[in-house]
Amino acid sequence: MNMVNATSNTLPGVALMVREVSHVKTWHRHFGYLNQQSLNHLNLPWHGVMEQSWQTSVIDKLAQHLFSPKDKRVLKKHQLLLAIDYVGPMHVTARDGDTGSVNIVVEPIHLEMMYPLREKSFSAQLEAIKVCIARLTAYAPSYRVVFLKSDDAQEYVGSDITEFDTKKEIVEEFSTLYRPQQNDRVERGNRVIVDIARTMMQGVNIPKTNWAYTFVCAAYVRNWCPIKVLDGKTLMEALLGLAPDISNLRVFGCNVQELVPKKRRKKLESKNNAQWHIRRLRYRRCIFSAHSWSRTWRSGDGTHSRVLRDAIYSST
Repeated sequence: MNMVNATSNTLPGVALMVREVSHVKTWHRHFGYLNQQSLNHLNLPWHGVMEQSWQTSVIDKLAQHLFSPKDKRVLKKHQLLLAIDYVGPMHVTARDGDTGSVNIVVEPIHLEMMYPLREKSFSAQLEAIKVCIARLTAYAPSYRVVFLKSDDAQEYVGSDITEFDTKKEIVEEFSTLYRPQQNDRVERGNRVIVDIARTMMQGVNIPKTNWAYTFVCAAYVRNWCPIKVLDGKTLMEALLGLAPDISNLRVFGCNVQELVPKKRRKKLESKNNAQWHIRRLRYRRCIFSAHSWSRTWRSGDGTHSRVLRDAIYSST
């Protein structure tokens, strides 16, 4: 029990009409366990010593401490921090059997890399981390991953991920239980990417089973958008130091006319295989720019999807 000394207050000109001089603890309980400083402002007549019970006045008023709006850590030149978080499980299984996705935010560049997963396990997420680091090493060899920040989920603590980080000399950082604010960059990125993907799918009315492709596409497009914290530069421009080249981008959900290979058509059959435009049969629809380096794109017809290269894409 915490004792708070209180000097008797019996001023004749009280602010409130009262019947009698009561104990300070009585006024404390009358006003919903009001603190002594506020009781003094009421100028009530009281006597005695106020005892604040931890079971009532303190414990039941506990609240989360406010978090700093910005991370005070300053990374050295060419040092990177990977903030990772799992998005899912989704209520709809993706076409390739994916049930969730892991988002990796590369700081201080704010680059976002999304990897759909079939299961939420340390082995699947470790593979995503390895692929992310390999891509960063290939495109920006001067950078090095120094920190890996995640929540304290079971797949991150004491697993093969810890062994991998120790081998690569990567420092692990964990957020406190029920404190997503400590990993705010990736949590906010999850919300933004899901919002973008939802809007893209609803805008062209494609089946929800394409959410995995759409998540990756949304993250890819977002990385080519300028942000204020980088003085108007795009995320890829900040990483590579090159002006953005978006010649490989196609309109999400546009009509696709596919060239049918010779082995799949007869002499008098049309070379064009325009399959499925969602609302009509026999049109395909562009879902995702799958491989920018090979200039191929993924398209689907609601039942099947495949990567195309020889095709004509509309701009609407």
